[in-house]
Amino acid sequence: MAVLNLLVLPIRKEYPQVPPKVKYTLSDKGKTFVPIINAMCGWGRAYPINDS
Repeated sequence: MAVLNLLVLPIRKEYPQVPPKVKYTLSDKGKTFVPIINAMCGWGRAYPINDS
């Protein structure tokens, strides 16, 4: 999460309540990363790890 914060990808919203609540959303910059993540997921499904 620290790396994502450095890249300014997530937006963190804290709610002053008990128990504490924090909500994360993607920034506009973070949303541009979604196609890359989807492509990586597709690659992983196409080439699964063979445990044998």
